[in-house]
Amino acid sequence: MAEQFDFFIDLPDSNRAAHRVHIPGLTVKIEGFEGSFTLKDLSEDGVGLYVLNESPFAENKIYYMNLFYIDKTLLQNIKIRCVRNLIRPGGRSSSGFYFETSDRQVQKNIHNIVLQMQKVLINKDKQKKSRALIEQKKIIDAQKKETLRALEEEKAALNILKAERLQAEEKAALYAIELEKRRIENEKINAEQAKNQES
Repeated sequence: MAEQFDFFIDLPDSNRAAHRVHIPGLTVKIEGFEGSFTLKDLSEDGVGLYVLNESPFAENKIYYMNLFYIDKTLLQNIKIRCVRNLIRPGGRSSSGFYFETSDRQVQKNIHNIVLQMQKVLINKDKQKKSRALIEQKKIIDAQKKETLRALEEEKAALNILKAERLQAEEKAALYAIELEKRRIENEKINAEQAKNQES
């Protein structure tokens, strides 16, 4: 019997889109088979399972499945029909199944499982984008820090050049003053010598 969920969303059949989701941790057990199968994808129409290179399932044959999320049972004894075996030698093969149930409650449960899995994917995507934004902010902050450091170094270099230029101008001014003093002293000496010669 299908597990009861805390909430249900009852949509008209015309609005039931077959959105496929894949969540790590979802597994399926098929009646008559040992072990479990990894879920490839899940929609309101059916499921896809990863299989070995030779699928153990016959197309158009009816099977019964239980769906688990880690250690939690989500669906029990659900009637399914194998509609496709996609064999990829050397690759990852899969088998596709349609849900063969007219039980409205089971359909609601399947719908809500798909809905919840979509929410999980959306949250993971948001978390991934959030982490990406955080990393991007770190990069931008690091770039800003590097830019500020470069600006500070440039400012310091300009201050040094400015100080050196002022120091050079100050030396030049002092040298000019010294030359002017010497010129005035020479003029005085020359004037005194000329006065002595006249007398």
